[in-house]
Amino acid sequence: MKLYPEIILSAKDNGLQANAFRLWFIAKDYCQGRRGAIPVKALRNHLKALGISRATYSRWISAALEYGLIERVKSERLGFDLYSLAGWARGAALAGCERLGKPANVELMSFAGRSWISYSWAAFLTRFEEKPVSRDTLNALAAVPVRTQQYREKRAKIKQKTNIAVWGNYQEISQKNPEFLISYCETPGLFIDKLSGDLCQQLPNSRAIPEGISPANKGSTRKVNGALKALLNREAEARQCPPLRYSNSAKETKRIEKSIRARGEISGPVTIYERGRVRKGIQKWNALRV
Repeated sequence: MKLYPEIILSAKDNGLQANAFRLWFIAKDYCQGRRGAIPVKALRNHLKALGISRATYSRWISAALEYGLIERVKSERLGFDLYSLAGWARGAALAGCERLGKPANVELMSFAGRSWISYSWAAFLTRFEEKPVSRDTLNALAAVPVRTQQYREKRAKIKQKTNIAVWGNYQEISQKNPEFLISYCETPGLFIDKLSGDLCQQLPNSRAIPEGISPANKGSTRKVNGALKALLNREAEARQCPPLRYSNSAKETKRIEKSIRARGEISGPVTIYERGRVRKGIQKWNALRV
């Protein structure tokens, strides 16, 4: 299936229910050739076939409906209800994503499984084509902390590759170009290989992505980005937070609050639902206004 991983990553970073977007991606993959609409019963049967319980996919569908990723419509001609799916640009905007990169192909069953966030992270890493990229750079691009990056890569069985740059023989450089050594003497990771005598530099790791995840053709990505830019410009003055934000802990609530404050363009109060106790089989959520 086709995946724009930054939509998932943006939804997570913005404190949204990422499973709503997972449902949307699965539905868009299923309804290929149906002009963005899928029968309600057909989607539910498809999710059941993927091994997802009724209670679970019902929560996903409810969240997707709340966010506006899908809309239930009545077809008088067909005689049954359909789910109309938001386009790529609209879905990205709802996740808080401002631009889409190159998509990736992921296995549907992996995306429907428990480690789907880790596989989404692996899909994001495909754009670097196993070139060195630092943890700090990845954090700046995707707002994913270093420890979370390491955890996801372990779950997705991503292999780390060590990279070293070789500048040349140290003795020759010191004789022919001493100014170079002076200017680069404080460069992080610079060292002399005792065996070869070469001046080397430790580079960030690159990552080997497991089978089942690969870069996809760009397709209409440029067109989608144009529509997304126009959509965000139109909504800039009246942009509001998505209607539902859920938190599993007080720590996560603080992270969401920090994210909201950092986005000064978002106006109006926001409600965060923080997970509370389970009583008589019912999950309680503490509603907090920030």
